[in-house]
Amino acid sequence: MKASAVRIHPPVLLAIIAVALAAGCYRVAGKPYENIDTVGVKVFVNRTLYRDVDFQLTDAIRRELSAGTFYSVAAPRDADAVLEGELTDYRELAEVIDEDQAVTARRLVASARYSLIDNHTGEVLAGPRNAQWNELYRTRTGLPLDEVRQEVFRKLARKIVIQVFMPWPEKEGQVSSSIQE
Repeated sequence: MKASAVRIHPPVLLAIIAVALAAGCYRVAGKPYENIDTVGVKVFVNRTLYRDVDFQLTDAIRRELSAGTFYSVAAPRDADAVLEGELTDYRELAEVIDEDQAVTARRLVASARYSLIDNHTGEVLAGPRNAQWNELYRTRTGLPLDEVRQEVFRKLARKIVIQVFMPWPEKEGQVSSSIQE
C-alpha cells in the first residue's frame, strides 16, 4: 500500500502551531538541516533603548533551542551553524489608564530579525526573517515587570526557534515535519 502525504491547509497548520505555542508543549521533529548537529547563538545586537534586553532574548533562545530541538547548543565559534540577529524593537506601552490617570495595564512588544548561517560554508540556511511577540500585562496582578519581560522574551524565542527549525511544506498543504510533546 502506497503512503500518501498528509495535506493540511495553511490556516489549519498555523492554528496548530498557535495552539502548541500557547500550550507550551512542543518539540520540533527531526533535523531539517543536513550536516548540522550543533547550533551556536550569538548575542543579538540591541537596537533598543533598553539595557540588557539583548542578553535576555539570547539566553531565552538558547534555552528554547536546547529544550525544543534535537540540536546541541555550542559556542558560536565551535558550532556547525550560528543563529544571529538583532533585537529591533522593545517597548513597554501604557495600554489602559483608569479614571485617576493611573496605568492599569501595559503592552510589552518585542521584535527581532535573525538568520541561521552555516559556519562551514557561510551559506544562509534560514532568514533573514522577522518575529514579533506582544503581551498585555495588568499592573494590578502583582507580577514584577521583570518577570513579564522574561516571559515576553521566552515566547519570542520560542517563535524564532520554531520558525527556524520547523521546515515549512514544499507544496501548499503538505506537512513535512511535526510538533511533538
